[in-house]
Amino acid sequence: MVWDPNDPDVQASGYQFARTGTRLAGAYQWYGANSSDTKEYFMVRLLQDLQVSMAYTVSLCYSRADGYSLATDRISVYFGPDSIHSDDFRTLPIQPQVDLMDPAHAYLTDAVNWTCLSDTFVAVGNERYLIIGSFQDSSQVNGIDTHSGVAPLCYYYYDDVSVVALGPSGIGEAELCAHALGTGSLRLQNVPDGRLTIRIQDTMGRLIRTVHAIGERGTADVDLTDAGIARGIYMVTVWSKEARRSARFDWP
Repeated sequence: MVWDPNDPDVQASGYQFARTGTRLAGAYQWYGANSSDTKEYFMVRLLQDLQVSMAYTVSLCYSRADGYSLATDRISVYFGPDSIHSDDFRTLPIQPQVDLMDPAHAYLTDAVNWTCLSDTFVAVGNERYLIIGSFQDSSQVNGIDTHSGVAPLCYYYYDDVSVVALGPSGIGEAELCAHALGTGSLRLQNVPDGRLTIRIQDTMGRLIRTVHAIGERGTADVDLTDAGIARGIYMVTVWSKEARRSARFDWP
């Protein structure tokens, strides 16, 4: 996308240079709570199919169009075995495996800089298409009005999207220790001190729970008594301002 900064339509939505190269993408994410459920998505075929039980890092960089005032808390990514076609512009009825969020900020509001987001997930296998967008109905979206634009819409620019294999043994598991306590809590050790964002996913990459906690002396406990988690293997990812660490754990 190459724009003329003097174009009135560009001035209305906000001008942004590409983070790398000369091209970038943009899409409407949200029209506001209880409003139109119109969405825009990007879909692309991956260079190669994802491998069974392989861990991947998914990342992209965003910048909010400063001509629009709304912002949301996430940009989501779906991986599937085939392309998806829809005849309307409403929310796609599929569950994304990855929600890209900023651990340092509750909402994706930066309209000046490019902010890069990343997350990890474990592939089921044979996923060959990637779709980026918002997969929540308008009333379910967690968003805010920044009061900084001319129109009450949420529009993001995207650049530098990547999917990188990490390996079948897990993601930084030696750095983080996670084990279940008899009280229904999950104990995390070797975590940074301070505010943490913690995400629990199953081995198919489906989100089970996102919570916030405080790390103290390298330890944090997460209460999962009401999460309804069945027995099995799960993955926990911990974000702080300094680092992101992940590990698998066995829930009894």
